[in-house]
Amino acid sequence: AFLTTTNFILIPFIWYFDVDATRAFTEQHTALVLGAFVPELSPSIPAMLGILAAGMLALPTLIEMGFPILARWGVVLAGWLFWFAVLLDAITDYPRVEQFLNGYALSEWWHHPVLWGSHVGLLFFATIGFEFVFAVTSVIVFALVLRGLALLIVPVREGD
Repeated sequence: AFLTTTNFILIPFIWYFDVDATRAFTEQHTALVLGAFVPELSPSIPAMLGILAAGMLALPTLIEMGFPILARWGVVLAGWLFWFAVLLDAITDYPRVEQFLNGYALSEWWHHPVLWGSHVGLLFFATIGFEFVFAVTSVIVFALVLRGLALLIVPVREGD
């Protein structure tokens, strides 16, 4: 129950600091590209570009979750793509982190190092931390559910 509650608590943080931040960043920069002159644009092309943009939003997260395993197996390109995805995710998440923390900025001299440290820490969690904790707790919850179902099907006998 604790792990499931942790996941439900993490979902708004993942949405606000990662998914929605990446969507806002992409939407802002897509407007620059779509504002460019394109001769005779077919009506289906903007719809396809929207689907492509939505798919590209999930790509860095999928790379961050799956490619470290490939890198451990010796696929060097997977390691490089992982760090590229982390950097891209950090670039897209930073405006949201800065917007969130600027509300807490004070003018005292000792607040600047604290605020800088808060930027670094929250950017780490927005980029990798929240998703990692969510993935780990989800796997643990899934394994515990499967174990519980297995015990329902094949109960443990006394003395085994």
